[in-house]
Order: sequence, then structure tokens, then C-alpha cells
Amino acid sequence: MKNKLIRISLISLVLLSLVMPNGPLTQTENQVLADEILPVEPSIPGRTEATGTYFEIKDSEYLNITLTSNEEIKIILESIPRMISLDISSSTDSTLATLTISGLEPNKTYYKYQDSYKNGDVFVSDGNGNCRWIQDLNQPHHIWLQEEKGTIFLPKDCSKYGIWDATSSTCTLTQDLTESVEITQNNITLDCHGRRITGLGAGYGIYLNSKSESSIEDCIITNFSYGIYLRNSSTNRIKGNKINTNKWEGFHLRYSSNNTITNNYFSKNSWDILFEWSNSNTINGNEMSLDIYSSGEWGGILLYESGYNNIINNQITNPTRVTRGIGVWLISSRLNILSDNVISFTEEGVTLYNSSNNTLKNNIFTLTGPLIYNSYQNIVENNVVNNKSLIYFEDASDLAVENIDVGQIILVNCNNITIKNIEVYDTSIGIVFIKTNNSIIMNNKIANSGWGPAHGYILIQKAGIYIEKSSNNVINDNNISDMSGGTPPPPGWGGGSPWRGGINLTSSKNNTIKNNTISKNMDGVRVDLSSDENIIINNRINQNYRYGIHVFYSKNNKVYHNNLTENSKQARIDSGVGTLFDNGYPEGGNYWSDYTGNDEFSGENQNQPGSDGIGDTSYTFEGGQDKYPFMKENGWEAPINQPPTISNLNQYKSDGTTLISEGAITTEDTTVFKATLFDPDNDKVKLQIELKEYAQAFNEEDLIESDFVNSGETAQITRYGLVSQSYRWRARVMDEKRATSDWQEFGTAGNVDFEVKLVPLYTQVPSPYPSRIETEKWSILPYAYATSDKPYPSCGWKIMDCGCAITSMVMLGRYYSIDVGIDSTNVDPGNINTWLTSSKGYTSDGRLYWGKGIEYLGFIEDGVKKVRLTLDYYNEPFGSLEINNSLELAKPVIAYSKKFGHYFIVDNKLTTTYGLKDPAWYNTKTLNDPENLTNKVRDYDNYFDKANLFSYLAVPKPITASIYISLASPAELLITDPLGRKLGKDPTTNTVYDEIPDSSYTQEGSIITSETPLTELPEAKVIYIPTPIDGKYDIQVIGTESGSYTMGLLAYDETGQSKDTTQTGSTTINNIQEFELNYSTSTIQQTEIYRIVNIDIKPGSYPNSINLKSKGVTPVAVLTDKFFNAKNVVVDSILFAGVSPDKGKLEDVDNDGDLDLILHLKTQSLQLGPTSTEAVLTGQLTDGTLIKGVDSIRIVGELQNRKNK
Repeated sequence: MKNKLIRISLISLVLLSLVMPNGPLTQTENQVLADEILPVEPSIPGRTEATGTYFEIKDSEYLNITLTSNEEIKIILESIPRMISLDISSSTDSTLATLTISGLEPNKTYYKYQDSYKNGDVFVSDGNGNCRWIQDLNQPHHIWLQEEKGTIFLPKDCSKYGIWDATSSTCTLTQDLTESVEITQNNITLDCHGRRITGLGAGYGIYLNSKSESSIEDCIITNFSYGIYLRNSSTNRIKGNKINTNKWEGFHLRYSSNNTITNNYFSKNSWDILFEWSNSNTINGNEMSLDIYSSGEWGGILLYESGYNNIINNQITNPTRVTRGIGVWLISSRLNILSDNVISFTEEGVTLYNSSNNTLKNNIFTLTGPLIYNSYQNIVENNVVNNKSLIYFEDASDLAVENIDVGQIILVNCNNITIKNIEVYDTSIGIVFIKTNNSIIMNNKIANSGWGPAHGYILIQKAGIYIEKSSNNVINDNNISDMSGGTPPPPGWGGGSPWRGGINLTSSKNNTIKNNTISKNMDGVRVDLSSDENIIINNRINQNYRYGIHVFYSKNNKVYHNNLTENSKQARIDSGVGTLFDNGYPEGGNYWSDYTGNDEFSGENQNQPGSDGIGDTSYTFEGGQDKYPFMKENGWEAPINQPPTISNLNQYKSDGTTLISEGAITTEDTTVFKATLFDPDNDKVKLQIELKEYAQAFNEEDLIESDFVNSGETAQITRYGLVSQSYRWRARVMDEKRATSDWQEFGTAGNVDFEVKLVPLYTQVPSPYPSRIETEKWSILPYAYATSDKPYPSCGWKIMDCGCAITSMVMLGRYYSIDVGIDSTNVDPGNINTWLTSSKGYTSDGRLYWGKGIEYLGFIEDGVKKVRLTLDYYNEPFGSLEINNSLELAKPVIAYSKKFGHYFIVDNKLTTTYGLKDPAWYNTKTLNDPENLTNKVRDYDNYFDKANLFSYLAVPKPITASIYISLASPAELLITDPLGRKLGKDPTTNTVYDEIPDSSYTQEGSIITSETPLTELPEAKVIYIPTPIDGKYDIQVIGTESGSYTMGLLAYDETGQSKDTTQTGSTTINNIQEFELNYSTSTIQQTEIYRIVNIDIKPGSYPNSINLKSKGVTPVAVLTDKFFNAKNVVVDSILFAGVSPDKGKLEDVDNDGDLDLILHLKTQSLQLGPTSTEAVLTGQLTDGTLIKGVDSIRIVGELQNRKNK
């Protein structure tokens, strides 16, 4: 058996915190993610906790034992000095198990107890050190084995050793005891009256299991494994006792609550007080003297997974004057109160480990201080460290702590904090950062103020600066010394602890440690456990007692330009992948005071003649090397190097030539920065850019830089992946010797330099844009009026086939932050298609009415439809000034390629091409991308045919009156407005008219989205009149070839109401078919379109004389021609001069071989006057088409005579 007690390591309790049940805090509440586990030492000696059938303890300082069971059980097994304890319960439905303990001393008598000393048994281990018994599993049990027998039961045995007062249920001892005492009833008081209870080094001094309302007073309890042990016990009182020199804990609570521990004196126990899963207890007014006892004492109070406890008015000190142990340690415990305690000369005053929501106030720390590990939302206030304030911030930002007198500084979950010009002496850790980022620790002094052996003290501090889970901090120009008490600590003082260093990084990344002086600590700098990509530069690290720099399981750190002198071991790397102790040649590495190499050569391989101040051979140390060690201290400091200069700063689009003016908007996620660089020493130079979102402050972090160029050349930096945001930037130049110019801010300081506003990519085909799930859903929906059995001949019937125009409209709307359509749906290709289909937003052949697309992107306010976009220019040709001006103003356009029958967004004008967002070939970036259809890249030969130009309305407007007319046929359109102004083309004279202001006549290609280039593409003729006037519009369809046609009309009135109609027919070359549009800007209901048909009044006569007094009928013929059949006229719909016909019949009136419609109307009913010169016939065809015909008349008879008179 080993003769020294176990010293609990940090990992012991860390591992316990992850597995032990039954406390007030659930396992979920206390669980720590793997990446948050703090640096730890090997596992707890002498203990195991698990579920299974085989358990083993290999590291006990008592007996290394095994436990086997024939049934699966759940256990906590401990082998502690002269005692084995077992907490056991069934993990199945089994009620009995056969247990065997192996590893006992052979042929030795042991005393086994279960739940109480009353339930004892004696057995002798066999010759192999084994013992076996049958164990009840109906309920959990606490079992222990010890080498000595002897127990006093109270109140039963009180009269043997003292005086029993039945009235108060008090047993007052009259003699010392040398056996364990178990209180077997509730409401018992044990008053030792100053008598001693002394054990033989094992067992429990006083044992209570499931007892309440009892008191233990004025006892001196010594030399047991546990002084007092309470299990499942509540509302008991422990007061006025002296509990010392017990092998394990002085006082132990497990699963116990509402007990009070007051005015007791503890010393020389491993832990004076330890709670496990125990709540709402009070520890008040106790004194704890943390004497070193057999190198086994650890601390005063430990709470494990325990809550709602009060620890108040206690004194915890270390009279040996060697800082050891922990005053109060909370592990996975919360909602406890620690107040008004006095704690001195402990290595850690109060430690919170994985413990949140506790209160720490009004405590006094002397030559120690509190520590926080992975613990948050604690209240820490009014505490004093060495008669100075403890500074504690949590969730703070943008603060400075400067030039004040403090005892210790702890920051938890903070950002942008500056700690400057502070002196911290004689505490556990001077400055602590937990999850604190973007902060600065500079020009501070952290030291042991002389508490060394010469003064009768050894003050060993944990660290000067401790940084945990914190990033992007700068630690510079600090002086950190004597963390080990001014002399190497004696063995056993935790020299291997990862915290004992000048500066400690734990799980912290991208920090910079520079220009510090770090001396006489255990380690100078310790880089621990996934502390990656930190920089350690320009520090003086000397006379540290273990390592100057120790990198432990951390990657890609850079350590160079440091002076490492007279450290016990200069450096060490344990699993430090990518960590370099030099910065290449000629930057070099570090100065090492014990380097013995020569300097006869130079160059990257140190094989060129001539010295260069760098050793010719590497400096090697445990786990690593410095390839370029300097021969002298500060050997990297070159002669005075003149700073370089910078000029001609500018910002460009992705092509590097298209300028972005100051404050302008770019629709690309890429920006190019350029500047001309000069160096007076003719060194190579590079450009550095600090690019920030506008609201961010410049801080010299996250710099981007160019390659080195020659002095006088232009350097370029391209920044990819920018998000929609306003940006500002500044630049400087750095030469190859690291001299820099001053920062120069682009443009006017404080202004926005450029804004990125991106067109969000949406696709008609399955893609990741905006997501695979969404695009797969809408891509297969029917497009417009098509179905699977009636697809459009040009493209097909799904959105993925035909949806390029509507998807481009969606991208345009979302660019202007229009996320919800007029029907309150999310703006996407599926929803816009649904609305357009139900709102007649397509022509009959599936082309988009752009005005309807604009209407969908609008909204309804107080019953009025309003739009947020306007169509500025329709079908502008490629390269037009209007297109380029629109893009210069960051107004994307919707372009069309006849070559592929496809619409897409053009969002950017570059010097030689255009940038785009393509709804089908979605990886295409510019018009001249090399084609790769497999990767969804289309080569447009750096060309598109035409584009529609839109503007965003800062103030939405009601939908205005407008007219769209589209013609899909081998014909041309010519329209004449009420003022006689013409728009369109007359192919008979090859004349194009453009007389109606702000209007356009264009040709629009079909939607095809072809995988291969097209040679012939049917086009529609489109007339757009954005500001129509009231009145009659004459429309002519003039044939250019033989074939059928479809003419669509979409008209809006001033209220945003619309009407759409479709006219169909056939034509041939130079055939003219006429229509009449009667348009009203005020109400769309008054707008009608008529097909003009030929009529003949009184066929065979001329000049069509009518006597309105005639009692007969007037014949009127509706004539059939090659392109119109009168038999399709609905007779009942006819009105001629306001009169319906009596009858109608088909006959060949004009003798041309086809049947005309002859109508007869009562002459006296005709609504004509003496001055009438023409009469109008209106009606309707069987397909609903309105018709109108006009013929001349002459009024004769009495009415005419009256008029003549």
C-alpha cells in the first residue's frame, strides 16, 4: 500500500461532471461540449463510475481492485485509503446479482457494511485476494469495506459512553471514542462536549444515512477516511466541531439538503467540506486551515452538481504560507451564493468550473483570487483582492480599463475591451479572458511582489494572463514575472499544470502576443489545446523554470523574432501541426541563448558565401526547430528603413478597369483595389487594404494584401465574396522589411466608399439558387396556360422550359427588396406564374405582359393598386446609351438573346463585357464566359439583342393608364391614335412610324431557352403606349406573308384596372385588316376593341338613299371575304343605327361565290337624322369578338326636305 494520500486532479472532477446523476442540475444543463473541455490532467485515482458487469481501478493509492457482476449494474466504486466504498443500483430488472471483488490482500479479514453500520458482515478474502457475495438490487445501496471493526450506534449505545437525555434526545459524551459513530434515528443530538472521536485511518467518523433534524456538536473528529458523512439526510446541524487529519474529506454530503454547517474548525483534510448533488445547505462561520498533509490536501469547500447553497462568513487560509489548494471550488453547480468569506494564501481563492448563475459578492481575497472556467451569467460584485477591487465584466463591450488600482481583472464573453497601464500583484491569475474577443491587453505589469522564500512565503500564481476560448486579441508590451514565487517551485507543486505560465492561451485562436517581457515563470508562454493560428513575436522570454514557449496540441502558430534566453528548456512542441518557429528567409526565426551554430553562409538554404546574421544550421528543440536562428539578440532589427509611400488609390469592378466612383453602387460581389507603390530604398513593396463594413471601425485586423511588386509599380488586390452592404476602406504600403506607410483612407474620410447591392440569383431550373428544395418544387409547375398535353410549340409546358422572363422579373423585384407580391405571396417563380396565369398576365402564346409583371411586384393600399417599378425603356438595343446609363446607376435590366430565345438579368457594365445573372445557365457570370453547359455556363458571344429597362419608385404610384398590343404573325402592326399620330410599321411602303410620345414599337422574340443556337426565331411585334389618351385608336394588321395571326391587347386605366382581349385570324402579303380600339383612361369598362368588317347598305344601290318615313325595311349586308366569314356573326347581337334586325340570312350578295349575311331592319326605327352621312353596324362573332362596320348613306324624303328648308 502506498503511504501518501491521493491528490485529486482537475480532470477527476471534470469527468465526474459529465457522468454523475441525481443533482439539482440536469446533465443537459451541465454538459460541456467537447470543444469546450478545459485543459486537464490524467484521470482521478482510485475511482470509477460506470454501468456494466466489469469494473477496474488501476491507480488507487490503497488497493487496485476489480469488481465483477453477473448482472448489469450501475456503480460508483472508490478505493481510498483503508476503505472501499460502493454505490450500487440495478440498470435492468434484476433484483439480485453475484458480486466479486478481486485485488484485496489475500487471506485478510474485512468488514462489509450496507447502508448502515448495523448491517455488517465479516468475510476473509481467499488466497487470491477475492471476495464474493449475493447483492440485493431491489433498491440502491451504499456499501463499504474497512479493515477495522467497531461502531457505536446512537442513541442505543449512548449510556455506555456518555449521558442520555431522553427529553431533548441528546447524547453527551463523557469519554473519548475510538470507533465510528452512526446516528440511527432522527432528531438526535450528539454533544461530544469536547471529547475526541479518533479512528484507525479508515471508515466514517460519524455516519448518517437518511436521517434528519439531528445535531453534531463540539466533537473532535480525526483519522478516519471521512470525518462526518451524510447521505440522503436533511435539516441536520453540524456546529462547533473540530474536524482534522482525515484521509479523505472532513465533512461529506451526498444527496443531502437543507443542512447547516456552522462554526466548525477544519484542518489537514484532503477536502474540508465536499457536497455532491446536495442543495439548499448553509456553510456559515467556519474556519478552514489548509495545512499540507501528506501532500494530499486539496482545498476548503467543493460543490459538485449542487445548487442553492449559501457559503457565507467563512475563513479559509493556508498557515503553511505556501500557496496551495483551492478555497472554494464549484463544479457544474449553480444558483449558489458565496458572500462575506475571507480567503487567503490559496492557489485559487474561488474557482467556478462549468458553473453558472452563482453569486460571488463581498468576499475578501488575500494573496489569491477567483478563477472562472467555462462559467457564465454569474453575479460578481463588491469583492476585494489584496485590498483592491476585483474588476469583473461579463457581456460587456467597447470599454477601457486604464490607469486604475485593481487587484484582479476577469472578463467573460466581452468584446473590444482595452486593459492598459494596470499593475496586478499577488493573485491567482492577474488578467483572465473567457470568450472575449477583439480586445487589447497592453503596457501592464503582472508579478509576484516579492513573496519568496526569503520572506517565509512561497506564492505560486497560476498565470499572469490567461486567455480561454478567445480570439483576435492583442497582448503587447506587458511585463509578466515571478509567477512561481521568484524561485523554481519544489516538486509536487503542480509544475506540470498547463496554467503555470506568464501568458497562457487555451482553445484560443488568432491572437497576437508581441513586445512583452516574460520571465521567471513556470512556462513563459503556453499555447494549449486547439489554440491555433496565433502569432508570438518580438517578446523577451527569459529565465522561465520549465519552458520558454510550450505549444501543446495547437496548430499553425507562428513564433518568430523573440529573444529566448536562459530558460530551463527554451521550447517544446507537442502535436503542433503547422506551427513554425521562423517566418522564412530572410525574415528569420528567433534568438536562442544556447544556440551554438556558426554564421558563415547566407541565403534561403544557408549555402551562399557570406554571413547574414542567421545561423547556418537549425536550432532544434523538443518536437520542433527554428530553421533560421539569429546569432544575436534582436538580430532581425535591420538598419533604419525608410517607409514606403502610396498614391493613385482607386477601386474597380471585377475586370480591374471599370472604375467604381466614390459612393457608387456596384452589383458585383467582387471589387478590385489598385494603388501605385514607391519605396525610397527601392525595396519590393506590397499593398495592404483594410476593408470594413461602413459601421465598423478600422482596427488593423483582417487585412488583405497583394503580392510584392517593384517600387513604382501598381499593386492590385481582388476581394471576392462581398455581401450586400456599404463599405469603406483604407490602404497602406509595406516593404519587404516590414516598414509601412501611414494609412490612407480612400476618398473623403468618413464617407461610404462603395456599396455592394447584389441581384439575388433565382433559377427556373433545379439548382442551389436560392435552394435545391425550392427550385425543384417550382421548376416542374405548368407555365402560363400550357399543360402537358398542350405545350407551347416554342418552349414546352413547365417553368423550367419557359420561365426565363418571369424568373428574371423575380430577381429584379428581389434586388429592390420586393419580397412579397401583390397577392401577399412570397416572390418566386412559382407564385408569380400562378398569379400571372390567373390574372391574364401572358399572351396566348406564353409571352409575358411586362406590365403585369410589374403589377405583381406591386401592392394594394386602401383598395388602390400601386406599383414600385416602372418600365423606362422597352426593347432597347444592345449597347445603347440608355442601357449603359441604367447599369451605371445600378439599375439592372432584363436582356433578351435571340440566339437562344432566352431572357436573363444584366446587372453590370464592365469595360469589354456585361455581368449577368442567368435563370437557366446559372453559373454564367459574364456575356463572354467560355461555354461549359455541363457546369451551366453559357457563352453568349458577348452579345444580347435587346433589353427592358426598369426603375424603382421610391414613392410607389398607382398603376397608370397604358396599352400593350402584341402581334404574333407574319404581319406588321400600325396604330393611329385619336390625334392622328402613328406608331408601327407599314410594310407596303416600308415606313416605320414613331409619332406617339414615350411609346415604342419593337419586335420581341419567343421564349425558347434553347440548348443550341437558333437560326430562325419567330418574333412578335409589340406596341407599348405608356401614356395613352382617351378616344379611338385605329389598328391595322398588315400581312407580310401568308399565315395565321394572334393579336393580344392589354390595357390599363388610371385606377390600375385592366382588360385583355385576343384577336385571331389569317392574313397574306399586303392584306390589311383593321381594328378599332375605343379607349378610356378613367374606366376600363368603357374600353372596347372591334374588328372592322365590310358592310353594304342596300346592296346593289348607290348612294344608299334612305327615306326615314318609309314603312319598309332597309337591307344591310355583312360581307364575307377571304379572311372573314359572315356566317360567324351572331345575328341577335347586331345593332345597326341603334336597331336590331328583324331577321338575317346567308346569301351571296356580292356575287363573289361566298355567302354573305343579309339583314333587314325597319327603316322608321333607324336612329338616324337628316344630316347623317354614314351608318354604323356593331355586333359580335360566335367567339365573342366584337365587330364594327360603316357605310355611307343619304337621307331623302320629308326629313331631308325640312333640313333643306
